[in-house]
Amino acid sequence: MGRAGSVRIPYAFRVWLWIAGAVGLQAVTSLSLLSLATLVVVGAAIAIDRARFVRLLRRIRWLLLSIVILFGWMTPGTAIVPFWVALMPTFEGLELAVLHGLRLLALVAWLIFWFAWLPIPEQPTALYRAFFPLVWFGVPLERFAVRLALILDGLDALAKAPVRLRDWRHLPRWLEGEDDAAESCRQKAGLR
Repeated sequence: MGRAGSVRIPYAFRVWLWIAGAVGLQAVTSLSLLSLATLVVVGAAIAIDRARFVRLLRRIRWLLLSIVILFGWMTPGTAIVPFWVALMPTFEGLELAVLHGLRLLALVAWLIFWFAWLPIPEQPTALYRAFFPLVWFGVPLERFAVRLALILDGLDALAKAPVRLRDWRHLPRWLEGEDDAAESCRQKAGLR
């Protein structure tokens, strides 16, 4: 149980709490409420693990720029500047870009909570326990939990790796099936 008076929250409950938070952040439609929620989540993520959050933020910077360009210039509406209407972004498009950019930023910050709440070795077990009722519907839960854990482990490895412009040309070893951790997870789960 740890220290006297401390409460240990089960890992399966942490998974459901994280999922509820992620869905809740995506369900917010008010720009002012989403801005406040994003500010709180980003502030907490910086307090928990500033270095990892900054690395993840650097990795999504081009995606954020793409969201601004695509929504700002491709959404019909009132142009910001009345002349050169075809070359200007629209008010509606920029509002949508900010909304979706804040959602992405909040979800990336919320991912810091996942890594803080669930140690990587405990993730397959936590996912298995959280989604155990799916076994009644015939879902191969062992495979699901191991595959999702491998994806999250890959995200963690990407978050820890330094960002270089040439990295996209070289696939990581775990994608090519040469990684020892992926093989050991497959063997433990009885997968081939």
